Amino acid sequence: MENHLVISANGPWYELFYNLAFIVCLVIYLYEGYSRKFPMLKWIFLLAVTQLLFIFGTKVVTFSADDFYLLFTSFQLPETQNKSLAGGLLFGGIGFFAGIAFLRFKQNISDAFALALPMGIAIQRLGCFAAGCCHGRISDLPWAVKYPVQTLPHFHQFNDNLITHSDFLSLPVHPVQLYEMLGLLAVVAVILKLRNSFKAKGSLVLLSFILIFVVRFVVEFFRDPAAHTIGGEMFFVFNTTQLVLLPLTVIFIFILWKNERTYHAAPSSTAVDFSPAIAFLLFLIIITCFRALKYWFTLPEVIALVIKFIVAFTLIGIRLFQKLYYSPYRWLYLAGFILPVVLTAQTFPAGLQDSVYVKKYKTIKIGMGTGDFENSYEIGQGEGCDRISNTEYFRQQYTLGGAAFEFTEERPELKQQFRYGAEAMIGKHTETRISDNKVNNTTLFGLTPYLNYDINWLGMGGGLHMGNLSFAYENTSDEGSGIPQTGSNKVYVYPQIYLRAGPQRWIFIDYRLANHFPSAFPGIRQQFGIGTGLGTDNGTRLRLGYNTTDIYYFTGYVPIKNKVVIEPMILWGKSPLDITGKNYYQFSLSVGYRFGFSEGERLIKNN
Repeated sequence: MENHLVISANGPWYELFYNLAFIVCLVIYLYEGYSRKFPMLKWIFLLAVTQLLFIFGTKVVTFSADDFYLLFTSFQLPETQNKSLAGGLLFGGIGFFAGIAFLRFKQNISDAFALALPMGIAIQRLGCFAAGCCHGRISDLPWAVKYPVQTLPHFHQFNDNLITHSDFLSLPVHPVQLYEMLGLLAVVAVILKLRNSFKAKGSLVLLSFILIFVVRFVVEFFRDPAAHTIGGEMFFVFNTTQLVLLPLTVIFIFILWKNERTYHAAPSSTAVDFSPAIAFLLFLIIITCFRALKYWFTLPEVIALVIKFIVAFTLIGIRLFQKLYYSPYRWLYLAGFILPVVLTAQTFPAGLQDSVYVKKYKTIKIGMGTGDFENSYEIGQGEGCDRISNTEYFRQQYTLGGAAFEFTEERPELKQQFRYGAEAMIGKHTETRISDNKVNNTTLFGLTPYLNYDINWLGMGGGLHMGNLSFAYENTSDEGSGIPQTGSNKVYVYPQIYLRAGPQRWIFIDYRLANHFPSAFPGIRQQFGIGTGLGTDNGTRLRLGYNTTDIYYFTGYVPIKNKVVIEPMILWGKSPLDITGKNYYQFSLSVGYRFGFSEGERLIKNN
């Protein structure tokens, strides 16, 4: 027994194989989606939801009664190091089938998982073997392995009085993780061999599940009951896991038989994918949920999810750039993709510090805005003295109101602030062409999810405006012919961008694109400003700047006793017609109320 292999259980092997498993699965999924002609944005969205719920399920099924009490009374997810593959498959499966219904997938999606499932689990079992989790029963076989102190085999055997304080190695145990890995690789081989042998949709993945269940059922005879998070209780020679797997296998065999027996060829359906804007919004919602739960995920889980989000936003960016290739604003749209990068970067555990002071609160805001100003729009051909053009002048008038709900998380010691939320607005925009008094009335409305991240010297953020929107041209001159009919441009989707350099407490410069509450439309589309916090530490900010339509602005952000925030803004300038010398204006005012404060020391996990 002294010649048994000793597994050191040191190093990042569990994390390495965990992430390798997800990467291999992702590659298989992308290949399957491409080869089966899936709508790829919908496909990746479904994968992200399924994976997020899979990880959630591996943990939530291990909760104790006290954990569930904390969850439902305090709305906090209890931290847990326990995991259950069965829970992951359960919640991942629910998310998968709900996603198919929500996305209205008509293609044969389920069979795309037939190969990836056993392959991913097989690779992950190497990480379990290196870490010692899910370990086997005691064995004298030559290929049995030993584990050192601070591993589960050693811990469980010590608790059972099988070893003492003086034993620095566990008794040899079955390498059940390798047994399962070999069995799952055999499943992969069978799936590859039979992948074209079935007629009905879903039959291949049903076979994959059946074979996975059989492998797991057999391996359970060699697994130590103490190594189970759940399902290790024994009934005669079977444990609870086996008693669940046995009827499941029979049911799946029956479903497979029925599926093939009742097969009827169906006409192929045309795949309809998301628009890039809808895909961006949906992934932004998922990442926001992911960001809100970031302290609940381990580093390997964060890395696995971030990789999938990177692939998703890369594809969305390519699609968006292709769609807007000839648009002068394509780079502004693509710049909005800095938002998910910032958000996902914040899910990685911080280093160096063991804990950080965190302050959280919510803000509800209401606001109004009004404006009366003039702009010009020129269409012409040629250059210099040879240029022939038509210029029209327009009067822009608007009145609107808005509301917003925002979440804020601050880390004063690190000088970090993260804000995310949503704004809604509604109003009326009247445009009058001055040459003939032609009037065009538009009802404005929109919804804007957004995120902002600030540190001491830098700030960035953005969002996505959606609705019936319009922005006034900034005294624009374009090449072409004809008479300008309007001085504004209607849009249904538009990016929001925020960039800052310099400490807000002292002096800083910033640029904002369509970033203003209650609304940047129609007349506050761009802002170039300089600001100061007057040396205060309560968040007060005053800004003065220029918005490219010969209009200047002054705005403030004034917290009162850390509860109420007042944000006034006034813009002024002269008409491009400049006949009467009259000043035109825009004005807005919003009031916010902060509530739901919570603060305290939070541990930073250094995995």
